[in-house]
Amino acid sequence: MASSSGPAQFDREINCLSDQDRMKRKGALKRLLDAVRKPDAGTWDAAVLQRLTSECLRRFEDTSENCREQAIAIVRHATPLQDAAVLDYVLPSVAARIGTDPIREESEELRLQLLDLAHICLDHFANDLGAYIDYYPVVLTNCLADPFPELKRKACAVAIRLCEIEPKRVKSCTVSIAKAVKQHALTHKHAVVRCDAVKCFGVLVAHGAAEMLGDMKDEQDNRTTVFAIYQLANDRSDPVRKATLEVMNSMLLDISEKAEQPRRLLPHVLSLVTDPCDDIRADAQRLLEQLGKLYRIDNANHDIDLSKRPVTIKDIEWYADDEYPDMTLTTSSSGHLPDLDRRPTLGARHAVAEH
Repeated sequence: MASSSGPAQFDREINCLSDQDRMKRKGALKRLLDAVRKPDAGTWDAAVLQRLTSECLRRFEDTSENCREQAIAIVRHATPLQDAAVLDYVLPSVAARIGTDPIREESEELRLQLLDLAHICLDHFANDLGAYIDYYPVVLTNCLADPFPELKRKACAVAIRLCEIEPKRVKSCTVSIAKAVKQHALTHKHAVVRCDAVKCFGVLVAHGAAEMLGDMKDEQDNRTTVFAIYQLANDRSDPVRKATLEVMNSMLLDISEKAEQPRRLLPHVLSLVTDPCDDIRADAQRLLEQLGKLYRIDNANHDIDLSKRPVTIKDIEWYADDEYPDMTLTTSSSGHLPDLDRRPTLGARHAVAEH
């Protein structure tokens, strides 16, 4: 590799990686890992780096977990030292281990390290992804379905980064990833997973998965996206509710396919207007005001179509013989809800009344 290190010595170490003796492989991998971690690794010859990477990728299939772990660590350090051509064999190797059903890598910690390797490729070769982007949907959907919570969180982070780097090309695969997030992470038992998942879901919706907000064919009422948002908006965790509100903010104000969203999401925004958390309550009231401003802009001509005006109790005339029914609420919440800081604007009240 570097002339001061003795290329022949490292050639011998690389040759030991295919030895049948597990201890020899383990020792060679440890010495190579120590070498590739040194600052002068960036001066190594490209051909030597390529050979080292190729041999370590073969060790991804090693029967020894320790050997696989060290091989993954070497590739994680060696990959950023090479050009984009390294993706030709790194990403297929990652997909072969964690992109299959069932997943071939048995160790959950190594699955996490393999996904981190895919994340490194994404960050370091952001301008050279090209067709390599096709490896990510299958890897991400598999990792989201994995029972390991940290792997789910990492998959959410990688999905968000993928949308940031390839906002146009990613549109073809965001729906499949969003379905996996919804099915395997949005209602996870760990609050940190739910929080990361709802943020990821919002980014995916904003990058082409807006159809997930609609009613899917043959979908049960308690399996719809809107029902999942209802659960998240009433989550016991403050960070989850706050992240849910941020996602609804994007769905209601930013995405172009928002015609039906006020009707679906406004009830959940209203529930957060009286949230016990001050920050969430303030953000919900701010969102309500922004929706009111948009409503006033959209209805700036002040035309009123009476045929489309919502029917209220004042429009109903009682024709029965007995007295007008008592409209008093039979049940009420025993808890005191926080008061609004101020009365909602006229636009906000109209928006709520219409939707």
